[in-house]
Amino acid sequence: MNEPNEKELNTENNPDAYNQPTDDINGGYRQNNINQNGSFNYYPQNGQRSDNGYGQGNIPPYGYSMGNGYYPSSPYAPQARFDPYAVSYQEKAQIKRNYFGTFMRVLIHVLGTNALGFALAIIAQLVFGYRLMYNSDGVAIADWKYLLLGYLPSTIACLCVFLYDKGRSHISIKSYFSPEGSRFTSLWGTVGTAFLFYVAGIFLAGIVSSFFYSFGYNVIPDSYSVDSDYSAASLACSFILVVVIGPICEELLYRGVILRRLANVNTRFGIVMSALFFGLMHGNLYQAVLGFCIGLVLGYAVTKTGSILPSILAHMAINLAVESSSYAYLIFGGNELAVNTYWIVLLIVMAAVGLITLISLVANKKIQLPHESEYARRRGVPIMLSCVSFYVVLIYLLYEVFSIMERVSIY
Repeated sequence: MNEPNEKELNTENNPDAYNQPTDDINGGYRQNNINQNGSFNYYPQNGQRSDNGYGQGNIPPYGYSMGNGYYPSSPYAPQARFDPYAVSYQEKAQIKRNYFGTFMRVLIHVLGTNALGFALAIIAQLVFGYRLMYNSDGVAIADWKYLLLGYLPSTIACLCVFLYDKGRSHISIKSYFSPEGSRFTSLWGTVGTAFLFYVAGIFLAGIVSSFFYSFGYNVIPDSYSVDSDYSAASLACSFILVVVIGPICEELLYRGVILRRLANVNTRFGIVMSALFFGLMHGNLYQAVLGFCIGLVLGYAVTKTGSILPSILAHMAINLAVESSSYAYLIFGGNELAVNTYWIVLLIVMAAVGLITLISLVANKKIQLPHESEYARRRGVPIMLSCVSFYVVLIYLLYEVFSIMERVSIY
């Protein structure tokens, strides 16, 4: 069957020309990544991209551009002439393989974190004779060794999964940090907006926690409480792990790998799903809600700039703000009223800075939500819901979040 010509495609019977604008930023595929045999390369061998690596191109596979529209002409999908957004069997299989690899990377990170944590705890106890210290109330004291055992497993697992993905994708390290977009490129814009969403996330997490508490469940059990050790060694260790290493490794995985793979199918879908996984991997409902809110901002900034540098710096800034309460405790000599006052003032300042930043960005038209075309929409959630691997990962993460809830008496 002969392909329709441009005149036929642009007749009044098809006035929208399938309505697929070239400046779309919805996260579709790109022609330059299609092999001769019709298979799709998510990561080109030479590491070069035609866009910023997060689905800003939106060129459907097997398609060719005419004016403001793309017209798929897949040899495997003859029905595409009548339905330009149809997903062929071969394309669906390729997308599902991408989803499977993405979801498995999340699962490997979580399982690897648990396995490494258990192994390091055994080694610390049997080889080095480490024992937890407790205060007079029987609460564990978080000294520098405790912090190492708590934070190293996740950071190591993140780094290992990232390096594995990088090796498979042949992407240069520079491409993860080199911004190519013109929107939302201000680092301060990312940090400020992340502050606002962090404060909003605290309120939302508090509402969710109160909801479950009203039914007699504490989302973070009392057994998770620890007494901070304010020694110089512990503060230095906490700063290095929580403020520096942790954000870098987590952003490399959840924005550098997970978001990149999902946004190549659908940008909006990738932002939401990477934020969801980022929140759930924290292992409790409070931080899951908080992490999801922050993850939306970080994911948006990365897809706009093509660089994870803004998300890393914003992540660091938030963690530093949280850690500053420990420094305030020392400055105020352990006065809890003064520390609580400091924390409230800090949240107000963060909210004010974030609100001013957001208003400024909107007023200057620096924020534009990714458009989701019909083409991208059909390749996002509908195909994801047909993947068994998605349910496996989601059920496991939800189990971790809800299994730690503690039954409490509210009367």
